[in-house]
Amino acid sequence: MTSDSRPWLILLHGFGLNAGYFQPHLSAFASDYQLLPLELRGHGQRSREPGPYGLAAYTDDLAAELDRRQIRSAIFWGSHAGAAAGLLLACRDPRYFSALVLESGFLPGSAMPRVRELNIRARQLAHSHGIRAALDDMWEHADWFAHPRSQPDERHSQRLHTLLQEFAGTPWLSPLPPARITPPGQRLQLLHQPVLIYHGQHEMPEIRHAGQFLASLLPAATLAEIPGCGSFPASENPVQTGHAVLGFLAGHLRHRV
Repeated sequence: MTSDSRPWLILLHGFGLNAGYFQPHLSAFASDYQLLPLELRGHGQRSREPGPYGLAAYTDDLAAELDRRQIRSAIFWGSHAGAAAGLLLACRDPRYFSALVLESGFLPGSAMPRVRELNIRARQLAHSHGIRAALDDMWEHADWFAHPRSQPDERHSQRLHTLLQEFAGTPWLSPLPPARITPPGQRLQLLHQPVLIYHGQHEMPEIRHAGQFLASLLPAATLAEIPGCGSFPASENPVQTGHAVLGFLAGHLRHRV
């Protein structure tokens, strides 16, 4: 039996969603890549796993899974918290990834007061009124759902809403605080792998600015904007997002040959 020579493509969703987030892209990438959709601790099939949760735990879990499978030099595609975990792992040991694709990427440890405010609100509601109330409130009020919320009849918006409703809310109810992360700092300047950071056209300003700042710190970062979507381009506009990622990766693979 010959080994599969296709590069690994690791997929990691953001907080509150699950591995189904990348489902619209699997068929387009399956012929050229070995796909590995993963889930954050406390999400999806891992909803019952105990804490602590947070970026430190997500990063450790990602490293453990890649070590278990003996994967190195993979391509990483992450969204929001998933993107941050991939970036932290790349800074910890650059050998894990040969390229990174970060949806709504941000610098872990940087101040994002609006994001923090909305996350605290959701956690408090989950404790006082239950998970369902917290999820409904997040869909109705969180800035990152503003664009899909404005198009309730659009099928991609409906799909994103369904993914959110599947969240069990386990991290919100955990009494364990997340472990502190060590901000990557100067290690970002040593990350010479190509990095694509993309946002939706209607991304919330705080996250857009965080992504632009992150790109300014990386030696080989490319910024891209996906039209007609907000904070979740891979779900809201999968066709344009897929084209952008495929184009970026095609250039990356050409340079590796």
